[in-house]
Amino acid sequence: MSENNDFALVPRAAGAIEKTEPGARCILSSMVADTLALMKQNSSLDTRQKILVVLDDPDLADMYQEILVEKLPGQPTVHAANSLPLALAKLEAEPFQLIITGLKFPKMNGFDLLAIVRRKYPGLRTVVLTTETDEQFQHFRLRAYAFGVDGFWSLPATEEESKVFLKRLQPLLERKSSRPPRKRPLKIIILDDEPAIQDTYRMLLQDWYEGVVIVQCHSGKEALAELSRADPDLFITDWAHPGIGMRHGDILERLAERKAKFPIFLISAETSLLPEAALRSARENLNFSSWDKPLDVYQFQQALESALGIPAQQEP
Repeated sequence: MSENNDFALVPRAAGAIEKTEPGARCILSSMVADTLALMKQNSSLDTRQKILVVLDDPDLADMYQEILVEKLPGQPTVHAANSLPLALAKLEAEPFQLIITGLKFPKMNGFDLLAIVRRKYPGLRTVVLTTETDEQFQHFRLRAYAFGVDGFWSLPATEEESKVFLKRLQPLLERKSSRPPRKRPLKIIILDDEPAIQDTYRMLLQDWYEGVVIVQCHSGKEALAELSRADPDLFITDWAHPGIGMRHGDILERLAERKAKFPIFLISAETSLLPEAALRSARENLNFSSWDKPLDVYQFQQALESALGIPAQQEP
């Protein structure tokens, strides 16, 4: 998008209006106020969803602007900005339903923008796109979720990744879920001796399913007590829980004796070393799946959607 289209939003030099004659200053101030009011009035008449794409590369921002307009249902109105000051000016000028932002910008960074959005526009859905990988990716992802973002994804690099990205954006633009209401919210129990792992699961689940109830357990005894109260919609556990006074896999054996029907995810760094007999018994007697740590976020999301029968980022 050409910068010429945004002339009304570009801040004037400091004191430019103040240096004019009193009569002219009054006219100029009135014109600016009327222009902003007219922009907001016109934007309120447009019922299409509005998306703001904020990336430091102007060509990349324009490319995503075109992709979102062409590929998303309803042909949303998409604005592009390649700097945080311009993005903030656009947010001030008219309402948006979704903002897609990168993290790297000159002077300010994407977290500065997220902090402002969280404070001034709490109802605005936010998605972060990043090129970071490995440890930096995990660090930035956790930090972004602390700001309440709705999604944190790697910048799509292939056509297939772009299709997945667009699919995940659609629920964020839907005002209401078409699914019938549940009698109760989703309930998911997590058992893992690593608090950071538990917090990661919790943040992802709360991001993907609005209103989900997360019960974090730190011992096998605590988990069994919680499981005995009522069957959850999903139980996520590790194999080894040092210091909990139970044998490895003991919880799975007890759930098999109970003939538990709810889905069970075993996510462990030792999956390849686990007793084959125990895994075979769990698969034969339980609704059971197992993966190695660290579990890929996309794989985790797909497994959840399959187990729960509810697309991620929708109300359960």
